Amino acid sequence: MSHAAPILKHKSSFKPWIVTITASLFFMYSFAQMNMFNALGPNMVEFFKIDALELGNLSAMSLYGNVLLIPIAGIILDRFSTRQVILVSMIICTFATLFFSFATNYHVAAFFRFVAGCTGAFCFLSAIVLCSRWFEPQSMAKVIGFIVTMAMLGGALAQEPMLILIDQFGWHAALRYYAFLGFFLIFFMYFFLEDTPEQKVFYPPPRMKYEDLKDSFFAATSNPQNWLCGGYTSLMNLIVIVIGAVWGAGYLQSVYRLSLHEANEITFLIFVGTMIGSPIVGAISDRLQQRKTVMMYGAIVSLLLSLILIVNDQLNFIVLSSIFFLLGFTTSTQVISYPVIVESNASKNTGVSESLASFLILGTGAIYQNLYGLVMNLHAKNVFFMPSDYVYTAGDHYYAFWLIPVAFVISIILASLITETNAQRLTS
Repeated sequence: MSHAAPILKHKSSFKPWIVTITASLFFMYSFAQMNMFNALGPNMVEFFKIDALELGNLSAMSLYGNVLLIPIAGIILDRFSTRQVILVSMIICTFATLFFSFATNYHVAAFFRFVAGCTGAFCFLSAIVLCSRWFEPQSMAKVIGFIVTMAMLGGALAQEPMLILIDQFGWHAALRYYAFLGFFLIFFMYFFLEDTPEQKVFYPPPRMKYEDLKDSFFAATSNPQNWLCGGYTSLMNLIVIVIGAVWGAGYLQSVYRLSLHEANEITFLIFVGTMIGSPIVGAISDRLQQRKTVMMYGAIVSLLLSLILIVNDQLNFIVLSSIFFLLGFTTSTQVISYPVIVESNASKNTGVSESLASFLILGTGAIYQNLYGLVMNLHAKNVFFMPSDYVYTAGDHYYAFWLIPVAFVISIILASLITETNAQRLTS
């Protein structure tokens, strides 16, 4: 799959970064929407009268939408203006968020969260497509690190800042304010998004026929590097997508007896750690020209940090804050999977290969968000569904949290099986 328009010279050195920041705002907004259930969770349980499994499913509806459209997102971006895809997706996401705030029924709320999630399939890939047209290839690692940092900023804003809004105005109004922010960002994007340095709106000619797409699909799925990298990133990302997005606040409240605000302040630090860690580990990997080694160390240290949480339930606020920040930092080695996939596939297969990895990453996240709630239910009463008024114990959360170190152990195994690329393309 090809997304590229020719990289053209442009007079302003700031223009590429303006376009990048503008495109990244969609990723930031979508990622905040995906990760706001740490703050929203207690209100969802109370308002919709649901248990842990249903809460996990409601949160995961966003990921289901992502997973559904990711396989075709690259094809759409290959044939339509990226600027227009971003604008339309952002409009749909914003309205879906607004309508979610008016939902009085669990299934209606789940539907609008699913719709918002569908638009998220385009947020990362569309930013990559635009950047590939505005930056030279040797700058892409730095740019991708910036894009991921913007996403983590969105995730951070969905923690304590969102909880403050909910406390002040209620969850309905907080989501409406968030929707109004989306409308403002759409206005900003309309004026500053441009497809290429030469054309504000660029319609790429379809460069891939059905046979080419089929060949790329089989090439991507038959390359073990893609499965190993996608699996590694999906499991390393669970600290963000499971603990940072949904269950972290409840875990910290139950196990460490923190207030909801203290718990959200700590989960906020996961995203801060990833914001800082992503560009740093990328730069270290580029400097060492080593991918596999950095990925291995990230998984090993993450495992050790998670085991500290497992063996000690008497940690104070400062220690917990440090551990969660470091978990965000060390798990940011997941971003190295993206250049490994680029380096391990022919250039014509890169888009399909990255889509496969994204499918694995978000699909695993959706499964684990539900699995965490299911494990809590099974530990509590050995049943799939619980009464909505049941209060989960520290033991329920502790038992479910074991999913995190298990995921890190598997990540270490997957990283050990990856072929080192030495920051060079293995195939042309």
